[in-house]
Amino acid sequence: MITYDDGSVSAEGGNPVGVIVMVVGILAIFLIEVWNLVFRQGNTGQTLGKKWLGISVIRESDGVPLGPVMALLRWIMMAILGGACFLNYLWPLWDSKHQCWHDMVVRSVVVRAR
Repeated sequence: MITYDDGSVSAEGGNPVGVIVMVVGILAIFLIEVWNLVFRQGNTGQTLGKKWLGISVIRESDGVPLGPVMALLRWIMMAILGGACFLNYLWPLWDSKHQCWHDMVVRSVVVRAR
């Protein structure tokens, strides 16, 4: 830390341990999100939150879980469409199948879990 004549203080560089902890924390959060939203939801149809709520995401055509690739595409489309236009999350209110746009793209539906 540097103290100037006028009494102001400036922090230069930063604490390397703090930077490492932040990077590890961000990486851990990202890996948990990938596991939950891509692999867990792709293979079982449920994230941890969907399991607690008793809902599941399945393919519209045959009723099986999406698989990791389509779950990844659904996650990417949810980020793009949800970030670009909040209307994506309101669309189920008047859609006949109650689907968001990201569900329409990957042809999935959210149902009550069996």
